[in-house]
Amino acid sequence: MTTQPEPFDLRSQDIAEDRRQELLRLSPEIRTEGGQIDFERLKLALGQAVDVGKERYGLTWPDTTLAELTNQVQDARLKGISGRNARFFEDELKKLDAWADDQLASAEKALKDVKKRIRDLRNAASKAADLVEQARIQSEISDLERRQRKLRQEIFDVEDRILAQRDQLVAAIRGKLHQSIQQQTLFTIRWSLQGQP
Repeated sequence: MTTQPEPFDLRSQDIAEDRRQELLRLSPEIRTEGGQIDFERLKLALGQAVDVGKERYGLTWPDTTLAELTNQVQDARLKGISGRNARFFEDELKKLDAWADDQLASAEKALKDVKKRIRDLRNAASKAADLVEQARIQSEISDLERRQRKLRQEIFDVEDRILAQRDQLVAAIRGKLHQSIQQQTLFTIRWSLQGQP
């Protein structure tokens, strides 16, 4: 009678790993035996020595440094991830609400059906002519009243399961509020501009 909603996949996309995989796909010769990037092979593949140290040429664009551009990209990615997470959680909350409504409606319908049957039997008992029929009907009413109490308890149990699922979703949302970006230099490209004399 009760079905559990699908478990939540709360993992965020690993953009750095996606980029590493793309780099390995484009240049398979830089792959190590463990599937990692061999930076020495990468240097050879690029045909130039790669300087993995600090930036030496304060690259600037009008009113913006490279660090500011990096921060802007990071902020945009965090906002994008946050927006995706918000849509994901909204969808999951809708699924949870639909599941909760279905569970409650099912339990309440069963309770309503039992109440109607009890009412009908009480009417039949008041119209019963002999004592044997009266005793049979009262016995059935007693059984239905026990069933009615169990159904009421089931409704409370369903509500408890709904609250537990909602608490799990809220805990997951809280966990996603504290996001961070890890920055790792994959490679540095050096170039020079040469003009004609």
